[in-house]
Amino acid sequence: MRQLSRFRALITATAGILAVAAGTAGSAGAAGIAYLDGKEVWVSNLDGTAKVRLSGGEGDWTAVAQSDQGFVVGVRLEAGKIADLSSFTIWNPDGTQKDFGPLAGKTNGGSNAYPLGLDITPDGGLLVYGYSNYITFGNILTNGTFLLPSATRSAPVGGPYSVNSVRWTTLVGDRIIGTSDELQTSVQEVGSTGSQNFTPWITIAGEPGAPELHRTDVAATGTIAALEYAYYGAEVSTIDEKVLVIRAQSVGGTVIDAGQCFLDGVRATYPSFSQDAQTLAWSDAAGVKIGGVPTFTGPDGGVCTLTRAPVTISATGKWPSYGPINVEGILAARNPAPAPTPTPAPTAAPTPPSATTPPTVSAPAKLKATKLGAKAGATIDVTTTSAGEAVATLTVRPKSIGKKGKKPVVIATGKATLKADGAKAQPVKLKATKSGKKLLGKLKGKKVTITVVLNGRSTSIDVTLR
Repeated sequence: MRQLSRFRALITATAGILAVAAGTAGSAGAAGIAYLDGKEVWVSNLDGTAKVRLSGGEGDWTAVAQSDQGFVVGVRLEAGKIADLSSFTIWNPDGTQKDFGPLAGKTNGGSNAYPLGLDITPDGGLLVYGYSNYITFGNILTNGTFLLPSATRSAPVGGPYSVNSVRWTTLVGDRIIGTSDELQTSVQEVGSTGSQNFTPWITIAGEPGAPELHRTDVAATGTIAALEYAYYGAEVSTIDEKVLVIRAQSVGGTVIDAGQCFLDGVRATYPSFSQDAQTLAWSDAAGVKIGGVPTFTGPDGGVCTLTRAPVTISATGKWPSYGPINVEGILAARNPAPAPTPTPAPTAAPTPPSATTPPTVSAPAKLKATKLGAKAGATIDVTTTSAGEAVATLTVRPKSIGKKGKKPVVIATGKATLKADGAKAQPVKLKATKSGKKLLGKLKGKKVTITVVLNGRSTSIDVTLR
């Protein structure tokens, strides 16, 4: 806390008067947080009760951002590989994949480090990320920002647009906000995507022991911003991180409360505002958090008092990005409600016994296979108590005739219109089918099945052919 009280003197800013409304909710309509957890890309609703993993479980995701229209971009780099092998994936607001491709770097033979900051334009069409490029020969170190059209599956012709002025970039609309030399936040001129023209906005003194300035996230209103600071030890390893929240009259305009409000938490980082400047997400050693914006009523160098107490979305997450993604809608689409159980049909009235009694079937004791192929066919007798058309089939098991499979082979068929006379047998002729005639020579001594169907009821008998 000793370092916090020095910030008011470190920041160059002009005081002014501006109030930020202390609302009780985030942006109107659906909203959610994109974040990393377990090296995967996740989205969550604002109270952490609904969560969806967008990535496929492959791991090694290193950065994430959400646009003002709910598009989510993630960057992936497999462990142990150089930054030039990074790739990106973009998901639509409904959670489906929109685009993917390589995340291009500076192609001059030097060593790249990126992304240093990551953002995506509202329509999901342009990626913005900072880089650091080092060439050993001559000890040349350059910093800058790439703007990569995301609708390509490879680097655009001529490589991505490169803005050499800033890194650790974020966006307000289509304007880039980035850091120059870790001491100054600069703002791109209006309507100049790809332009090198940046205006300094917030500067910190470069005295010994001063922190480095990294990302600056600004709400779409332009009236509130959060600045990331990193402290480094003698071995150039990060020893602490802080997030300073300020108010401003506009993007690039007069700054208010320059050193007054620091987010609570150990190693606070990755701040992200709702579009209406009412809600702030960030992460620290305790995970991804979301709460109301500060009241700006505390002492200089003090911890922010928030308009709404923070909620922990994920105790193991980091790199949150606020936006209008509808997490509940994605969950509903991925887990549709089961179809309603159909209403059972009304039970039919009982059929009189005479109509439901199966037919009785008999065949000659010495039924010959050759008889089935004769012009007159073979006669079987059917006795029935209900009138109707009787359909008869004669089948044999495939194995009996040297064929494979389990479905019975139809050898012969026949049909006849019968009267309701339960005391007298009526004839039905069975004649070999075209394919059955070719098999008759194999049927002598084989057991076959004769089935008769009449008025929905059936009877089967087994017969050995002679």
